Amino acid sequence: MKPGMMSTVSRKVLIRFRQTCDAATHIFDKELSIEERLLPKVQLQGLACERFYDLIIKRGMGGSEISSILFAPALLAEELKKIEFKERWKMMSRVWVELLSYGASHIKSSAHAQQLSKGGEFITVVWLLMTHLGLVDQFQGPPKIGLFHFGF
Repeated sequence: MKPGMMSTVSRKVLIRFRQTCDAATHIFDKELSIEERLLPKVQLQGLACERFYDLIIKRGMGGSEISSILFAPALLAEELKKIEFKERWKMMSRVWVELLSYGASHIKSSAHAQQLSKGGEFITVVWLLMTHLGLVDQFQGPPKIGLFHFGF
């Protein structure tokens, strides 16, 4: 939610992100009971994710009813379930580290510096560590993990 930390291309994604949040909120308002909404935040988030996953995968909702930003990850989750637990977490951790590193290296240093004066963001700490270790240049090209095959 900090546009200064994103590239100009990614600003278009911010609009889609807000639209997706609105769509998800609308769906959860219809799907979660009043009692369920009173659950502690962690339980509510887990329940909402399960309910949303159920809507997409089991009921086959997609397209106009649910934003493709939410549809593609649900399909990816379905595929990940087919991979052995240990291998799944190993793969997801590698993807997460690569995306975090790529993102940290593609934010302007002035934006990182501005965030440091406000207490910093995790991605800024990653950027500082990468800069200190001389790793920023290794992530100048596109990510090598092939996430775009999953519709991202």
